[in-house]
Amino acid sequence: MHTILRQLRRWRSRERLLRLAWGLGRTLAVLLAVLAGACLIDWFIDRYSGSQTWRDWRNSSWLLWPADPLDTGETPFWLVRLPLTAGQVALAAWLLYHWVYRPVRQTPPIDDLAFQAEQAFPAFEHRLVTAVQLNRRGAKTQGMSRALIAQVTEEAEALAQRYDFLSLLDTSRWQKALAWLLPVLMGWGLFVAINPSLAAVLVLRQALLPVDIPRRIHLENLTPELWPVGADVTVRVRVTGRFREDLVGVLRLVPDGQPEEFYELHWARTLDDGSAEFETRLPPMSQDFSFLARLGDGRMREPGRVRFEPPPQLAPDDPSSPPLIGEIELPAWLGRRPDGSPYLRRNDGWSRGEIVDALPQSRLRITARFNKPVAQAYLVPILRGEGLREHPLVPLPPLVLAEDRRSAFWTLPAQPRLIAYRLDLTDDYGFTNPLPIRRNIRLWEDRPPVVEWKPESTRDPNRASADWAPGVNPKDFEWDMPLAPNGRIQVIYVARSDAGIGRANIAYRVVPRGIPADAYPEEIRRIQHPRDDPQGLVFQRLPLRPFTGNPQELQLGEFILDLGKFEKSGKFGEVELYHLPASDPWEEPSGLVAGGCKNFEIAGLQKRLPDGSWAKLEVGDTVELYVEVYDRLTPLAWSATRRGIFPLPQLAAMDRETLLSLPRTAQGDLDLSRLPPRPAGYPREAKRKFVVTEADAEIAFRLRDEGRQRLREKLQQIAEDQTRVFQPKR
Repeated sequence: MHTILRQLRRWRSRERLLRLAWGLGRTLAVLLAVLAGACLIDWFIDRYSGSQTWRDWRNSSWLLWPADPLDTGETPFWLVRLPLTAGQVALAAWLLYHWVYRPVRQTPPIDDLAFQAEQAFPAFEHRLVTAVQLNRRGAKTQGMSRALIAQVTEEAEALAQRYDFLSLLDTSRWQKALAWLLPVLMGWGLFVAINPSLAAVLVLRQALLPVDIPRRIHLENLTPELWPVGADVTVRVRVTGRFREDLVGVLRLVPDGQPEEFYELHWARTLDDGSAEFETRLPPMSQDFSFLARLGDGRMREPGRVRFEPPPQLAPDDPSSPPLIGEIELPAWLGRRPDGSPYLRRNDGWSRGEIVDALPQSRLRITARFNKPVAQAYLVPILRGEGLREHPLVPLPPLVLAEDRRSAFWTLPAQPRLIAYRLDLTDDYGFTNPLPIRRNIRLWEDRPPVVEWKPESTRDPNRASADWAPGVNPKDFEWDMPLAPNGRIQVIYVARSDAGIGRANIAYRVVPRGIPADAYPEEIRRIQHPRDDPQGLVFQRLPLRPFTGNPQELQLGEFILDLGKFEKSGKFGEVELYHLPASDPWEEPSGLVAGGCKNFEIAGLQKRLPDGSWAKLEVGDTVELYVEVYDRLTPLAWSATRRGIFPLPQLAAMDRETLLSLPRTAQGDLDLSRLPPRPAGYPREAKRKFVVTEADAEIAFRLRDEGRQRLREKLQQIAEDQTRVFQPKR
């Protein structure tokens, strides 16, 4: 009985092994094939799904939804990778159960195998199954002959020794399993031999591990995320791997809320480590955008992003609050406000930050408002250099920077050759102002005061008099008064200067009658104007006394500028020099305008003769006079040794050779006593009076009065005629 059981058990175990091998072979073959297909799908999607061809096909397909412009081409995890892996796991479970577990579990028992042996070997004639069943422990043999059972068993065992039960096994299942498995294994082996890293990565990706499929070219975004608005953005990527410099990549640019755009990506430079930089220069833009770059089989793993930040600039224009203000802090010699603070002057262009007519020793005040907080704000003064060159000075930090860093304030002195200034702004991101914030500075030209003659007038300055009655023409009182030998010349003038009005003189001379100019020496003949006669060789000077009283306390009334006197000065009164106060002492200094009236007496005047002697004024001579007015600007004294210097505009106008040739003291300092005086201001033309006799002067007065009377009568007659014309008929 041992022989029978041993063979049957061997047969059963071999049957299990064959079933297991057959099931595992088919299962592995199918799973490896499916794994290969899943890896191929993963690789194909990862390789081509981000290409433009794939995107065009997907966008034109009615079955698939449109592609995301910023899709990097990575195989979707939830949509593809996870379902593929889950499907493979489910397939493996199904195959293991149906092709391995169930067949092995359903291996025929020994009784069935004994029956199959009896069918295969007829000599057993049911002896094999009978022997196996009746000799089993617990077999129901009641009523059966033990001798007969033993005899049947012996005969079955004898027959079992003659036959090999293993010959009944279907061993072709080994070959079938190998036939299923070997091609798949060979394919995988070839793939692993060719590209082991790719094979390993694809298998690991099927296990849902976060690994990337290896590529020949790798891209890394080097583009800064933040750019100033309007800048020429350069998209730059770092390329490593097996690339060529002639490769041309594709840059997909997706502005926010706008369709995608495409640009070419070209080689820019090769780095020392063997990598390279490819870049694309974009036109100026202001709209934030995202981008992806592809080069060969390489791509950016994540979309790049570019955001635009407004660069620092001046705040938007606001008429009520200009973003850039240029003011002039007037020097102390022009006076101070009632509280002691300096006056501020705003000339043309102040609301644009321009500086016009900056006086010497003044300071420039620049106030700027910005469109955003700034990290740095510098003011760069610019001087005129040699020729057309410019010389920028050391940048000045703001004197005051607001807490919100959106406004700043600078002051700088008005120095020679200063022609402009520039603002350099830097924000927290390091962006600078792309457009230069430059404004011009024009220093005050060293021009003398403007002096204007006012007509001689006999009008009473008292506004309560009849001369100021309604309908009275002030020109009726203006005329060129005749000049007798003992008469007076009415000198009425007005002077103006941005540098204030200082002292004033009447410069006069007597031109003799009948003496030709050629009779005088050359040094006398060439002097035709007071500015040419600082030494007083020809023109004599009468200083005009400034009015120092208080008109309100003296109850003099208003100063009549056209008459050069106060209301209570009288018709023939005089105020030689009066500095007009400012209309608003908080806004502008006093003394920028001055005027006066001087009754210049000619009695006692002398004329210069060609021989250098002096003679008394005679009838027929001509009296020529000017009003000579100086401003308040004077040379400065500075340093411990009290060295003198020129007024700044005068020094600025001098070249190097002229400066070196200036007079100096023994210590090498400029000698103010030997410097030319400041120029004075004069009227455009001289006031000339021809001296006539007393009788002629009286006739001229009488003729003037008669003419005025006839004119009044004529005007009155015309008025009456017009009144009668327009009266209604009765």
